[in-house]
Amino acid sequence: MALRFEGVTRRFERADGGAPFTALEGLDLAVEPGSFTVLLGPSGCGKSTLLRLAAGLDAPQSGRVVLREGDRDRAPAGGPTGFVFQEAHLLPWRTLRANVALPFELRGELRGERGGARRLEAESAVTDALERVGLAAFADRMPHELSGGMKMRASLARALVSNPRLFLLDEPFGALDELTRLRLDDELRALAKALRMTVLFVTHSIQEAAYLADRVVVFSPRPARIVADVRAPLPEARTEALRFSDAFASFVGELHAALVKGGA
Repeated sequence: MALRFEGVTRRFERADGGAPFTALEGLDLAVEPGSFTVLLGPSGCGKSTLLRLAAGLDAPQSGRVVLREGDRDRAPAGGPTGFVFQEAHLLPWRTLRANVALPFELRGELRGERGGARRLEAESAVTDALERVGLAAFADRMPHELSGGMKMRASLARALVSNPRLFLLDEPFGALDELTRLRLDDELRALAKALRMTVLFVTHSIQEAAYLADRVVVFSPRPARIVADVRAPLPEARTEALRFSDAFASFVGELHAALVKGGA
């Protein structure tokens, strides 16, 4: 799954009646299939807007967003895309298993003549997704019984259950403690590579961007313009020891300098 933004502009009206503002203006960006691309930039610069456009949850005023599968181009909406938001947003009255199964219900795939067979397929997919994120033993727990890190794993499982080829994540670990965040970064990158997904990940953390990314795209304050597009000069396999290496420190410094130069 490849993704392209071609001359994309998105403007917003203010709820208080103030002057409209432009989040993105004439933005061009291509994301290679199977890559882990991180969007790094100051708050409010348009990174989350870019993700929503990629997911088909919003549309630009001009330009276009294109997903490419094989030799076919199509619009984002309705495709095999997973989206993980800043908060887990689990339904508190449903078990973890029922929360992860929610995408099947929302698409109406468990109703009608094929409901029985489809239900078995869905149950298998839910079990597999929970196993991938290490939550199989907690499938029948309620959200209030889970830690913050476990809730985010559940959110990852819910996004993975439909076998997405494009995976969009909007600061999913920003509210977690540092050790949990580092552990989930490791798990996410390993999972993305194992499933060969195309990943677009938004963060404010320079260290997180450096550790996760195959490529980091650095944005200026809005309207977002690309001030740096950097390939990670790091090995494919990321380990805890890498975080304390000279190569990692140098890459973090490079990204920090790009943010400062861009006006962040």
